[in-house]
Amino acid sequence: MKYVIEKSEVPILWLDTFFITQIATALFRKSAGQPYDKHLLKIYSDLVKLRQERKIIIFESSQILEIAVRKELIKLSGQVLTRLSGGIRADCFETRNKQISQAIEALTTNGSDICKLSWRDIFRDDPLKDQSVCGILVRCDLALDIRTNNSRKTIDAVYDQWNNIRNKHIVNGEKRTFARQFELEKKEPVDYRVMHLKLSETGLKTGQTCIKYILRLWQDSQN
Repeated sequence: MKYVIEKSEVPILWLDTFFITQIATALFRKSAGQPYDKHLLKIYSDLVKLRQERKIIIFESSQILEIAVRKELIKLSGQVLTRLSGGIRADCFETRNKQISQAIEALTTNGSDICKLSWRDIFRDDPLKDQSVCGILVRCDLALDIRTNNSRKTIDAVYDQWNNIRNKHIVNGEKRTFARQFELEKKEPVDYRVMHLKLSETGLKTGQTCIKYILRLWQDSQN
């Protein structure tokens, strides 16, 4: 499978957990009248301004889950993430599954070994919408994020199991039709019903094409 990726016309910046917590710490120290890193907060203000002017895209992903171990920084870090991103989120887990779905669709529907991907696909909303004036941005509670993260771990485990099955029947350089690969996977002594139920019960959008594929494996294996 070959991938053709459309590139963004503006820079895209992802800020790691350490950077976010450093800003939150500087803001806390400033509010408490303690010495703080003025240069860091200047960078913070400049980044927010560039994002508002749509000269750069800054997005939030799973940083808040990593910050959860430092409860004193959760609230401030959430505020920092919201100001920097303007509410733009990108979920690496959803992106991976969306790309898997797109690859399967390209192969099974169009019969093509070329999959075209857009950088916009990783975002839940349009990252270039006018953000110079923001309305009210409401953050999800941390408990919801943690429950979602647990669901993702369940899905990861299912996908790992599925990939192990697929890899057993992949030989380097061998060309195989979709139907032949499907037949080989179907004969594996695996309860695809359980795999399908685990994916469906999480309530997450994990890539409906993948869920349907596993459902079909289960149904056909009963025949």
